[in-house]
Amino acid sequence: MKKSLAVILIAALAISLTACGEAEMQAPAETTVSKETVTESVEVTTEVEEAEEPEVIEEPEEEPAPVATIKLAFTKAVDDYVGYAYGGIVPVKRDGKYGAEDYTGAEVVPCEYDSFQAPNEAGYFVLGKSGTYYLFDNKGNVVYSGTDSVIASGDMYTVTRYSEDGMVTLEYYDFSGKLLTSVDTNADYMEYMYFSGMNDGKALVMRNVGDDSFFPLKDETQNHYFPYEIGTVSSDGKIDWIDGDGLDETDPTKVITYEEKMMQRADSAKNSEFNGAAGSAGDRTACPLSPLCEGYFMTYSYFDGQVSMQDAAGNILSAIDLYGLNFSSPDSASWDIRDARIGDREYKIYSMNSGSEGEIVSFYEDGARIYNYGTKAVFKSGDVYALMDMKITGDKPTIKTYDYIVPCKEKYWLASKEDKWGYADHEGEIVRMYDDAACFRNGHAVIIDSGIAKFIDEDFNVLEELGPATRVYQSGDLYVVDKEDAKECYLLERK
Repeated sequence: MKKSLAVILIAALAISLTACGEAEMQAPAETTVSKETVTESVEVTTEVEEAEEPEVIEEPEEEPAPVATIKLAFTKAVDDYVGYAYGGIVPVKRDGKYGAEDYTGAEVVPCEYDSFQAPNEAGYFVLGKSGTYYLFDNKGNVVYSGTDSVIASGDMYTVTRYSEDGMVTLEYYDFSGKLLTSVDTNADYMEYMYFSGMNDGKALVMRNVGDDSFFPLKDETQNHYFPYEIGTVSSDGKIDWIDGDGLDETDPTKVITYEEKMMQRADSAKNSEFNGAAGSAGDRTACPLSPLCEGYFMTYSYFDGQVSMQDAAGNILSAIDLYGLNFSSPDSASWDIRDARIGDREYKIYSMNSGSEGEIVSFYEDGARIYNYGTKAVFKSGDVYALMDMKITGDKPTIKTYDYIVPCKEKYWLASKEDKWGYADHEGEIVRMYDDAACFRNGHAVIIDSGIAKFIDEDFNVLEELGPATRVYQSGDLYVVDKEDAKECYLLERK
């Protein structure tokens, strides 16, 4: 599919390893005062005492806004692979092997690796081969290597350590190699769901606060449920668990820790039938998909295929059942609504039960996959994309459909309808359409209008024409323009 970079299937929720200037303020002009002038001034002030005029302070001229231009960084063959480019690093692929180049096209790491994790904003990236992972900086220096997997996101990198009994510990390091903190997840399954990349200075982490002894049945299905808690990890290594102290369920006047509360619930559920322990009587495992974005994050439950939207305090806005989404006629579609809870958090689950299994769409930011922008999320069923506000107030979600749309941290989101490409605002309203368009990056984008590629700002002013083109797309810092015989990769400049 033409714009498939942002779409991630639920079955592969972990981050894939494949894939002003300032004007100087002018100093006041130099003033020359002669001896005669000084003498004359003294004589006047001795004869007539006059009030001194107040000193006039000139306001500095307002600095002109930086002018954005676009420059050609390098050219590739039309069929060459150009991955997400950040921090001066461009992922490249030759003969089935991955490597890295800089923004001039010079080699940083040779193409001899089997997998590649896109770089973060600072240009740290991960390559893998023969079961070993290598974390590089943007100069090609190895920061970490080992058989334990690693991701680089925001101001940290995270290493997933496995003990001999299969338990998982997450270690968080700054890029000097200093260990900031670690979290024992107390889990030996679904381990890749226990951490996220970093966004706005924080990552999400999850840990099990119970153990298998709380549940009477010992089958694999049961392991999808356990008492758990989700927390944030800051770039300084500080961990804050989202749901902290609460009330003792046997004595509401007594305050206990969240872990103690989870233990109570697990203990009360262990003598129940499995359905009770796994459902409302126990805590449903809703694993965090990605870090907080605009104060909200998404979770996913593998057992029942539900995605939910939560705020920074752990309150659940709503949940959507991915099994049975059908957006062909969203206005007339009927929704089933049922009450649910995770622990003491009550919410509603919305289900269409009228189609095939759906997907949730993500965007890539600073080493992290992000599945929502605020309370908005994008779902896909068949060939239809649906923008949904999960802060639902009525009897069904508000849905707007497209041939393609993906959220991001820009003023406008890339969208497609009826073979046209353009932009929608954050309410999902189409504001401008072209023959072809690419995602905005730093308030600028490339589009094709009447066969000509053009560089525009977020007010849709044309800043520069780039000639005839067949396709445009954005790949991290790069604005990519496909011509008949070449792939031109541009960078933003501010003057």
